[in-house]
Amino acid sequence: MLSQEENRIQSQQLQNEDSNDGIAYNTGLLKSNPGAAFDVLGKAFANTASEYAENARKVNTNDCENCDELAHKNQMLEEAPNEAIEFITNITSELEALKQPNYDINNPSTYMVLNNIINRRPGYGESDGYNIALNLQDNGGFELKANGPKFDEEFKINSNRLKQLINNNKSLISTTPNINEGIGEILTAASLINPAFVNPETKKLNPDARISIADYGVLDAEGNPIYDQIEIEIDGKKYMRNVYQYDESKIVKKLVPILQAEVAGYLSDEQSAVAAWNMYLANDTSMVQDDERVKDKNAGDKSWAYQNLPLNDKQKKEFSEKYHSYFIKNTLLPFIQNQVPEGEDGKPTLIPQTTETTDEDLYKKYLG
Repeated sequence: MLSQEENRIQSQQLQNEDSNDGIAYNTGLLKSNPGAAFDVLGKAFANTASEYAENARKVNTNDCENCDELAHKNQMLEEAPNEAIEFITNITSELEALKQPNYDINNPSTYMVLNNIINRRPGYGESDGYNIALNLQDNGGFELKANGPKFDEEFKINSNRLKQLINNNKSLISTTPNINEGIGEILTAASLINPAFVNPETKKLNPDARISIADYGVLDAEGNPIYDQIEIEIDGKKYMRNVYQYDESKIVKKLVPILQAEVAGYLSDEQSAVAAWNMYLANDTSMVQDDERVKDKNAGDKSWAYQNLPLNDKQKKEFSEKYHSYFIKNTLLPFIQNQVPEGEDGKPTLIPQTTETTDEDLYKKYLG
């Protein structure tokens, strides 16, 4: 089995292949015959017609030791084509997760190889050393087998096991949640943002969304804002500008229960939680960096392995702490840092320029 690092490296290579337009100019690949499309369904049922006919003859003539068993076998053969189609459909549906823009390359790279075979990508045909087969099992289920140069061992997947996985809301490939979505709903749920600032269709915050200074600002006894001041530069000149001060402890107190509920939601699907950790939280990146991430962005050695699920208590605690930190840094702070008041109080004030007095200036001033 590939190590976690070897798996990431192979996944990155496969992603690069997928996005490489230069493959069309690889004359070696173009000249090679990819062969038939493996004909997995045809081969799976190659001998079933004769078997079905022979079983039916024996049952009809009572020429069998256990006719009920043969009749049951024929019933499975009758149902087998639909079962096979459902199995193939389930596999291809699961492989759709490979297309997500924030795909976590810590997922097993074997699924990327399988996807390339199924979709007949250049370099993944029979002449390239790859093979795929669908075998009918005695219990009426199917087993898909695949092998080739980029499999470290023969790939196998059973139709009944896959169906059971899907029925339990699990996936072969993790879906990475975009933790940068839904921030408007979180802030409104915490009563920090008026719902009127959230677009009802997109669920995104309007550009003029703000946290109320009257409710969460630092105010004097008369209810007026107490300003902080920051230094800014305009056209090479330095100015001071008033900015609001917010009661951060009051805000965080309102926010924490909502964030805890969000964390509980993520941890209810540990597959997705691992993906969120690997793609967003582990490296303590910014929201801008994450939105601009390249396809092979990942947490490297800080990544969590899907094979090690379930998460332990330490990991759950780390996930919660990192998520709180990520949200406060990327979502909350932009709303409460350097917020300029409207009107005269928000206008910058020029800082008087001071000139350094030289010995010559002093001489002229006092000794003339």
